[in-house]
Amino acid sequence: MKDQSSLLYTKILKGLSRQGPRVVDRPNGKRILVLAPHPDDDILACGGTLIKHRNGGDEITSVYLTDGGKGGKTYDSDKQLVEERERESRSAGELIGLKRQIFLRHRDQELKATSETVDEMTALLAEIKPDTVYLPFILDGFYHRDHMETNRILAKAMAVSEHVFICSGYELYSPLVPNTLVDVTKEMHLKIAAIRTFKTQLAVRDYLAATVSLNRFRGLTFGSPGTKFMEAYYCADRDAYCELLRFVLSGSEWYDE
Repeated sequence: MKDQSSLLYTKILKGLSRQGPRVVDRPNGKRILVLAPHPDDDILACGGTLIKHRNGGDEITSVYLTDGGKGGKTYDSDKQLVEERERESRSAGELIGLKRQIFLRHRDQELKATSETVDEMTALLAEIKPDTVYLPFILDGFYHRDHMETNRILAKAMAVSEHVFICSGYELYSPLVPNTLVDVTKEMHLKIAAIRTFKTQLAVRDYLAATVSLNRFRGLTFGSPGTKFMEAYYCADRDAYCELLRFVLSGSEWYDE
């Protein structure tokens, strides 16, 4: 398995160096599932692309796996913070036009690929039948455990699901090697307005500046002269993405045969 994964990873890298990343209006798909470990990850990572999906009439479901209860210092209790973060997420979702948001409310920083969470994911795949699934790219998981567990939960659900879709890995904590980019210059003003609703998070760290800088960097390095902002993704079919996940996790505490 490890040798096969290594060969696959080498093939992916060669494909990137030969063809370079592609710029698309938005990744293909009419049924979109967004996996956000926390109640702001979807907007921060792919808010501009989601606006494009909305404008294109695509069906978007954002699923928040944890309650975000450890992501702020301005409330007297985790319960108050959880309620406020959910309210912020709903406000941001309404602003960019998300029609459906699901809050699973697992405890922040304690997410794990258990039978419960895998069953939840399996049921979501069966119900939504997504064409594209957005989730934190694999390497992002080495900087936040909930992001890695999100990958592992989806991988285990895919093992018992025959539904075929594209995995679109997005970047938050760790810039990725993109094979797909989306110009979000026209959508950036609305994405910024949505990010501003996350007051609990902006009080802890300036995620707005970080996101704008990252999207600006992507626009400068991969965009045409008129492009100011881009969102970057690593897109692969579900089987190739799982093989890459196994390769990356091989030898780590997260590895499962």
